Amino acid sequence: MPALYDYFGMIFLFYSNEHEPVHIHVRFAEYETVYELLVNNGELIALRKRKIKGKSFLPSNKSKQAEKLVIEMYEDILQKWFEFYVLHKEVEMLTITEKIK
Repeated sequence: MPALYDYFGMIFLFYSNEHEPVHIHVRFAEYETVYELLVNNGELIALRKRKIKGKSFLPSNKSKQAEKLVIEMYEDILQKWFEFYVLHKEVEMLTITEKIK
């Protein structure tokens, strides 16, 4: 499971046996939410949030922060998805220490 980002205690990652649509898991403590990136011609048109069986959604304040980061980093997420699932390259985790506004 490659981790992409560490953002104030939230870990953003792919599972190793994933499928489309492009999506990212976000974990914080015992919580986990999946954000599906709906993209058209390379542009992010929407995020769809879904729950993982047996896990609770991220708390509201963490969910808002996670959504902001996914929107800010969507091009990087798409690139890393391609590198990991298509090119079978390793993905390096980035620790983000500044809040996304």
